[in-house]
Amino acid sequence: MAVGAGTRGGRIRRWFARVSAAIGFAVLALPFAVRAQAPVAGGDAGLAIAAVVENEPITVRELEARIRLVALTGNLPDGPETRRRLLPQVLRSYIDELLQLQEAERHGIRVSDGEVDQALATVAARNRMTPRQLVELLEKNGIPAATLRGQLRAQIAWTRFVRQVL
Repeated sequence: MAVGAGTRGGRIRRWFARVSAAIGFAVLALPFAVRAQAPVAGGDAGLAIAAVVENEPITVRELEARIRLVALTGNLPDGPETRRRLLPQVLRSYIDELLQLQEAERHGIRVSDGEVDQALATVAARNRMTPRQLVELLEKNGIPAATLRGQLRAQIAWTRFVRQVL
């Protein structure tokens, strides 16, 4: 047995190996994901798969919502050029987030809807809004509230995981 293989450091190294493999796959799939945005005969192009992270698909619609969220929070113009530039970064970030959430869940870490509601209220308060106003702003910009809620859930879970492991 290698030194540290059963230690926390060993678990973290194994997790980073899985992350690297998943990111490598997604980067290879990226050109296909961009092409997948073309309408599919008899189907919804938004449901096309942009990437798969350990058997969990990321749809083009979800990826587009993430891109719009980044553009909105970064006060960037929401146009084709901005979306094209943001696509690789947002996809990689989304993959990292899903891997982190999956790893936390493998260690029994769950985040309740109430905890996500509280985090959403905190984000809204920081922006001098009510949670309802924040959700309305997101939806007005074509971003489902579930997009931000998913991001918050993953952040909470990952923070707990890091505290538990380290």
